[in-house]
Amino acid sequence: MSRWPVFVLAGVLALAAGLGIAQLRTSLVERISGAASAGSAPTAAEDELVARLLAPPFSPTGKEQGVRLVRGALPADPKVDAPLPPGARLIGSVVRTSAGAPTTVSVIMDAPGTSTDIVAFYESAFTALGWKPMPDRGPAPGGFQPSAQPTSKTFCKGEAPPWVNLTVFAKDNGPNDVRLNHQLQAEGFGGGGPCSQQGFGPQPYVSKLPALRAPADVQMRFGGGMSSSNDRQTSETTAVTTRGAAELEQHFAAQLVAAGWTRTGGSAAGPVAWSGWRVPGEGDWSGLLLVIETAQDRRVLSVRAEAASALR
Repeated sequence: MSRWPVFVLAGVLALAAGLGIAQLRTSLVERISGAASAGSAPTAAEDELVARLLAPPFSPTGKEQGVRLVRGALPADPKVDAPLPPGARLIGSVVRTSAGAPTTVSVIMDAPGTSTDIVAFYESAFTALGWKPMPDRGPAPGGFQPSAQPTSKTFCKGEAPPWVNLTVFAKDNGPNDVRLNHQLQAEGFGGGGPCSQQGFGPQPYVSKLPALRAPADVQMRFGGGMSSSNDRQTSETTAVTTRGAAELEQHFAAQLVAAGWTRTGGSAAGPVAWSGWRVPGEGDWSGLLLVIETAQDRRVLSVRAEAASALR
């Protein structure tokens, strides 16, 4: 076990996260849509501003990109399948174009109920309309999972477009934020897409890391992400919380035990807590869980699994 303290010191990464431009654009659309629903209609200048922000200022394909906002309704052209769950409120749609031809249509709505109920509604509704779930891509990646992870599901009519992605963002207060994104063209997807049988090959490595979820009051701030090879897999992130390193190590250690990992050692002292593990499955794999308090409310989280050959 003497190798693990070395990895404890060498495994600390500085992770940072912030708001992306896509989130900024989405927020602007929601603010103007909210103003419309409150009786204060956006001006033409405001609509033009949001459309310009949503449209990329350059085109990787050399074709002019455009955006059209449809407030409170679905677009008349192109027509898309967008059934509304019971009690849902349609906020509006965004039509994106390339050289004047529609490429995607995003439909935004509020819907009551649970994420499970909304997904079940669309599974039934889209099946009746001739859509099928996306081909199985194997198990979801493990490691630390995002806080407030949205529920997402993709539906296909064939290997080529169109396909539609459903995303449900659960809200603590109020209805769920529900998005339907219809992809009408394969532009930008190369030779495949989520519905293509050859769009994604099989996973090159069997995942050794189970999914690890933080307590409800802990916010994950991603920056390190995942990395995998044939003899090493890691997941690293930061968390915003005042919980101590020892408490967080115990929380995630319980999930490792539930996944079949066997604890072989570890310790907690001051701002650092770590534990060594034997990883189940084929091959001789060892694991390491590390939590470091880097600031009053910041914690670096790291988990890794390594084959014996990588530790020599």
